[in-house]
Amino acid sequence: MVRGKETKKYDKVDFVCETQTIVQKATEGSKWTDWDDTMKTVKMVRPSEHRKFIRDKEVAEIKRKEEAEAAAFAAQNKKGAKPPVKATTALPEEVIVDLSEEPSV
Repeated sequence: MVRGKETKKYDKVDFVCETQTIVQKATEGSKWTDWDDTMKTVKMVRPSEHRKFIRDKEVAEIKRKEEAEAAAFAAQNKKGAKPPVKATTALPEEVIVDLSEEPSV
């Protein structure tokens, strides 16, 4: 990354850039590992916020499954397939965030 001391704006200026591939070499007796992406950001949330996150995730998963089924049916419909029997999926109950709750990890 290259960063200057001042912000400058250029218009219609050629920019020559050279890139190189970085090769990681293992030392004798040890094995190198790929990028470590295990770090997480921890955020304090109220219990009701957590329930709302979980509910929203469940609703999104239900919607994704229904869209996948609809796409599969549309693909098969060209071959004269019958529509799938629609199982009524009950959406999880709406969650209201209680701002009086204490946040926790």
